[in-house]
Amino acid sequence: MAPSQPKPLPAPESSLSAAKGRAQKNVFPPLKLHRNRLVNLNAPKNDARMIIAKRNSVESPLLRLPMEIRGMIWKYACGGNHIHITKTSLPGTSIKFFNSAYPHPENHESFCGVEEPGHYCRFYATNLHITNVQRTCRQIYDETWSYPYALNQFSFRSSVVLFEWLKQRSAIQKCAIERLWLDLFHRSHFSVSWTRGLSGLKVVKVYCKVLRLDDENWQAKGVYNGWLDSETVRAMEVLDKYLPKGCDIKFLEN
Repeated sequence: MAPSQPKPLPAPESSLSAAKGRAQKNVFPPLKLHRNRLVNLNAPKNDARMIIAKRNSVESPLLRLPMEIRGMIWKYACGGNHIHITKTSLPGTSIKFFNSAYPHPENHESFCGVEEPGHYCRFYATNLHITNVQRTCRQIYDETWSYPYALNQFSFRSSVVLFEWLKQRSAIQKCAIERLWLDLFHRSHFSVSWTRGLSGLKVVKVYCKVLRLDDENWQAKGVYNGWLDSETVRAMEVLDKYLPKGCDIKFLEN
């Protein structure tokens, strides 16, 4: 008969209480939000997260850099992109545009062929790492929360996607947006409803390729449609009325 294994002695009640106390101390209280829906970075000085934040500001080689240099790094990491918002996720591989003579305006392909420096005719699916800079630590979040909105330009698959996306942005986030792309095909939705809160807009680019191709198709049949000229004038009047004063409105036909 095999010898029986000795049973371990139960831990003293004081040890269990101490371990339970340590476990409770390690549980961080949930983060709070300001009224503008940004993360509230204020916490008691004895909060473990505040102790870590203070240590990072002193020991981190990155956070010890002068603010001007850190700002250059943040702008390089967070800005300079054309972000195309779609209602459904794109596949992991890059989406190549087809060379159709009449791209469908409800798809991201409607922004194909724009000849402008820094604008590329290919979009890639995003991933969960796109906001990792803001997730690094409290100080970096505080310094960079507006950069993804202020330093990138945004286009949208349709007007519905534009409205839904703006609806999910807080007032302070919408105020930080500086550059938008619109499609003249959706000109009937150029109204005051979605422009509220976009007080920081500096550049709006209106894509006219769809209506230009429609004009060319009618002209080839010996009929002048005139949509592009008339709708461009009408859209310019509406946007000039509702967008912030001084906003640069550009109509692109390429």
